[in-house]
Amino acid sequence: MKTLILAAGKGSRTHGLTKNLPKSLFPLNEKKESTLSLLFKNLAENDLNDFIIVGGYEIDKLRSEVYKICPKSCKFVIVDANLDYQKGPIYSFLSAANELINEEQFLLLPADSIFSSSIFKFVKDHEFSKDNCHLFYYKSNTYPSSGSQCVLCDFSNDLSDIEEIVPLEKWKENYLEKYNFYPIMIPAVILPYHFFEHAKKILVSGVKKVFFALNTFCDIEKNCSVHLLSLNSNNWIFHDFDTPADLKKIQELIQKKNRRKINGNC
Repeated sequence: MKTLILAAGKGSRTHGLTKNLPKSLFPLNEKKESTLSLLFKNLAENDLNDFIIVGGYEIDKLRSEVYKICPKSCKFVIVDANLDYQKGPIYSFLSAANELINEEQFLLLPADSIFSSSIFKFVKDHEFSKDNCHLFYYKSNTYPSSGSQCVLCDFSNDLSDIEEIVPLEKWKENYLEKYNFYPIMIPAVILPYHFFEHAKKILVSGVKKVFFALNTFCDIEKNCSVHLLSLNSNNWIFHDFDTPADLKKIQELIQKKNRRKINGNC
């Protein structure tokens, strides 16, 4: 399965922190690891080795860095979204359609988040029906530090049809008392190729984010499956890099992970 990675954005909400550098390439620690380099590493460790990377802002820097940080076991294509990336992520997404035209399905990921490797192990170890969209979620007993959408589905099964994608605050107001947990949607989605056609059709409605296209796709097509991932949310599942506060949190998570590796080797 190929992985489509959206890395075109400027990172305007980082308040100049990533000035003149794609947000996904910002060095997070003394090793100069970035969200993109960590993403490559975790994907490659789980035999997900074929990447389509969409660039836009400072794409020459992206090209140069990808050649350095992409594992030797992987192959990649870099797609230039040109100035379309400024219109919104969905335009960056659509610019990759020709590179995936022979694929029945693909994994879609943002380049500006860090993910637990366990997510990609789950993808590696399972077969997914080709015509469906596949979403993933985990249950959190506390208000999450990252993630903005919840899923409503049959929580008695690890795999079910999705009923609705619910904004986090709406979940807190309307559903939390009933279920007593947050079913946090993970920003890793397996999509069928024909999702591109749906995304093109709804551009006229002013949609700018892929998430909104996904929401309408599930509502109209009625073929979106959702998988429960039994992961340790007390550790971390994923974390977005949108603000300087996010950067601090990500740096703390990387430090904790590295300390566990060192202690485990002693």
